[in-house]
Amino acid sequence: LIGSYKYFVAYYANIKKDNATAIAYCDKILSLDPTDAEAIRYKDILSKPAAPRRPAAATKPANKATK
Repeated sequence: LIGSYKYFVAYYANIKKDNATAIAYCDKILSLDPTDAEAIRYKDILSKPAAPRRPAAATKPANKATK
C-alpha cells in the first residue's frame, strides 16, 4: 500500500503538478508509517514554495565568417 501511495506522490507532484494532492498522499503514508524517511523528505520538499525561475540567458546571434 505504501509503495502505491509513493507512486501517487510522484504522479501528482511531477505529472499533474498538484502538490496539495501529493502532500495528501504523503500524509497517508505517514499515517501508516510515521518514520518513513522518503515520505518525510517528499512532504518537506513539496511543502516549500517553489524557487523563482531565473530568466533565460540572452543569446547572441551567430557570427558568420566572410571570405
